Amino acid sequence: MPIVRFLLHATANTVSANAICDQELIERILRSNDSSPYKCRVKKSTHSEEYQAVLKMLVALRREAGLTQRGLAKKLKREQSFVWRIESGERRLDVVEFYWVCQALGQDAHRIYGKLAAAFQPHDTLHTPSASSTAKKKSQPKL
Repeated sequence: MPIVRFLLHATANTVSANAICDQELIERILRSNDSSPYKCRVKKSTHSEEYQAVLKMLVALRREAGLTQRGLAKKLKREQSFVWRIESGERRLDVVEFYWVCQALGQDAHRIYGKLAAAFQPHDTLHTPSASSTAKKKSQPKL
């Protein structure tokens, strides 16, 4: 398949642009049923080891507080299935909900987050293609 090239020339009243689309990108779009060729580039955070550590910590804190899922849900003024969906990883917990859960468990959200963040891998080893390629480039000796 040829590379698609669009070339708009400048005139007095228009802006010039030279848009060249990569052949590989076009082929992926055409092969895909999904319009987004970038769908699989970054690992979803809910499937990461870090997010699983968050869930384990919340379950441990709930048990340490002597609460059942139903008891925590009552404190949060939510249904028990809300807590179950969070703990099972079915529902993603946002930062505000994390704060609310910590408060309901009698914990300081800032302290709990600090513990979790300290246990996470350094930022430069994230599961993104650009971060891993950058790390490889930095580790190569200069000639």
